[in-house]
Amino acid sequence: MDIITGNDLICKYLGWIKSKRDPNFYQVPNLYPSLVDTGWTEFHVSDIYFHDNLHYLMPVIVKINKEMPVIFDFSISLTPLARLLYVPKMGTHKYFISDEKNDTTPEQAIYSVVVAFLTWHQTLKA
Repeated sequence: MDIITGNDLICKYLGWIKSKRDPNFYQVPNLYPSLVDTGWTEFHVSDIYFHDNLHYLMPVIVKINKEMPVIFDFSISLTPLARLLYVPKMGTHKYFISDEKNDTTPEQAIYSVVVAFLTWHQTLKA
């Protein structure tokens, strides 16, 4: 899934409002990820760094864990070849994200699982 689609899914899950002037922009809290309410600023969905920054992604994970505490869990481990193997877990299903080229970051692995979870979560509401 591409970044725009994944970030759009996360913005909807957080209840953020799309801009009236452009559907690719969202009203993002000024100090996000801080919970202090100081208004909002509009950002293009690809410029909201859920895909690249755990500070942005952690409030999403906290919200998921509050709503479904037994289902969502993460662990990261190393393979014997010292290549990173990310094992985010959702319920009894583990998502193995092997990093053969050593270019997958923990942020990208966790982002992938969050988006997979929200895609599944969205089907429950349909």
